[in-house]
Amino acid sequence: MIVIFVPYRKPVTVFEATREAIGLMATDSSATATHTSSIPPGLLVGDFETCWSVLTKDLQWARHFESVKEALAYLSGPLHGLTIQQHAAVVTGLMRIDAKRSNDSE
Repeated sequence: MIVIFVPYRKPVTVFEATREAIGLMATDSSATATHTSSIPPGLLVGDFETCWSVLTKDLQWARHFESVKEALAYLSGPLHGLTIQQHAAVVTGLMRIDAKRSNDSE
């Protein structure tokens, strides 16, 4: 899946991950984020939506998509609350993932 995180004060992050990886990120006991490190061990195991909520709680904007094509289609319309710069950074990140996939398949 394609994951997009837009924090309030840090750069946009666009990356590929699995649902399992999102779960691991949310339950990482070494995480520095208060809301992540304060969750009791085992509470989030196997519940993607809760893990997603924990990871995105303090972000300005966050979405996940099944493919780059789906993400680009979603972002082809209005800015969805993003600034022009954030929107451009997200689209650039998606294009990089798509280019990397094309290069890897050759």
